[in-house]
Amino acid sequence: MTNDSETLAQLKTALLKAQTVGAIYSVIEDYTYQEFEQVYQELTPNQKVRLETIRDRDTHHQLLAIHQPSNETIA
Repeated sequence: MTNDSETLAQLKTALLKAQTVGAIYSVIEDYTYQEFEQVYQELTPNQKVRLETIRDRDTHHQLLAIHQPSNETIA
């Protein structure tokens, strides 16, 4: 059984390894809001920007995919 500091270290490591917003969400679903907030507050500004950039990039791509006109024609 891990202690709190080990749990938070695992969360931080997993967050920093994430390459997509889906991976970030997959990581944080296994932790409480308080654990996530504690780890997030301990991140450096550059680490926070990296996570925010991934979130913004992937969210933008998802929105483009949703709103992209279809090439199909209705007969």
